[in-house]
Amino acid sequence: MRQFIYVSILSGLLIGISLTPLKAAGLQDINQLEQRLFSESESAELYLALAQAYAQSGDINSAQAYLQLIEETWPLDTLPKTLQTQLTLLTEQLKLYHPSKPEQHHYMLVLESGYESNANRGTDLDFLTFSLDNGEALYLSLDEQSQKRESFFISATALHHYLPENQDWMISTAVETTQYRNPELDSSLLIRSSLRWQTQSITLYHYENSRRLTGMLYSGNYQPFNWAFRRQNDRQVGSVGVSMPWGQKDTSHSVALNLGIDEPLERRAGGISDNIRFKYQFNQNRLNLSYQFEYGRDRQAYNPFFYADKHDEYHWHSLALGYTLSQSLTHRLGLKLQYDRKKHDIALNSWNNAMLQLNWAKMF
Repeated sequence: MRQFIYVSILSGLLIGISLTPLKAAGLQDINQLEQRLFSESESAELYLALAQAYAQSGDINSAQAYLQLIEETWPLDTLPKTLQTQLTLLTEQLKLYHPSKPEQHHYMLVLESGYESNANRGTDLDFLTFSLDNGEALYLSLDEQSQKRESFFISATALHHYLPENQDWMISTAVETTQYRNPELDSSLLIRSSLRWQTQSITLYHYENSRRLTGMLYSGNYQPFNWAFRRQNDRQVGSVGVSMPWGQKDTSHSVALNLGIDEPLERRAGGISDNIRFKYQFNQNRLNLSYQFEYGRDRQAYNPFFYADKHDEYHWHSLALGYTLSQSLTHRLGLKLQYDRKKHDIALNSWNNAMLQLNWAKMF
């Protein structure tokens, strides 16, 4: 799973940013927010969600620390009405507790296991066919490495947050590894460390499977706008976007639209690629539903010999459904089902994948 997730979605995480006000859901939101903070930088919605999650888990001091960050960063009258209401309510609730020294270190362990029908995002094709000028057909067999591979997988992630007392910055570090049952797929390792302050963040990361990628990610937001830039061994990626969250009672919604550019730092078919992404997300109690659509197009011909006048372009649909099976103050068990279909004009690059995943998280 991560073999593609961190090579491709590390590219995509800069391009598809959505800001969603989450409800108090304890460990579930803390785990989700760790991933979102890595890609989205800070926002009042994310800080409030963290405050709510820590409050429900019993860590009142950390909840108060996040509320203080919101008050110091965003004027109350600039926030959406629904967010102002949630912020005021939580502040009043926390006043019932006696203040003490905030806990500065937080740890979490996340285990995931499941199945993917196309873990390496390979093709269904066995060969390519080209029509020559003389009317004959040329058949090219594809390398076995490009064929799709299904597999069961298991991954483990260790997370650490350091939040200094009376400061408006924090440091987050994570180490993740993924193993596949299919011997033809390489295991992967991701190490990342983020410095976050107010509405911005800088992340350094190293990803390793069949190849090594090291890079830096910068992201920020100023409601309703967001921006991001990433540079690593093989490419540099940038994006700008706008998002709009809203909600009522126990439900929340968000839509986001982003424009992105992906520029290779080494020779790549198609050269620079431009893209646009739309995302809608819905949350209600234990249920989370999201739909994402992305369109992209290369600026150069894909191949000067076989595709001399053809610029590759794609349409990518992704639908995900998540459900919390059980949850307490210190652990969470959840289920996720996701389907992706990416169709390219250059058929070799098209793929689809179905994933079923069981995830468990424990907070220490």
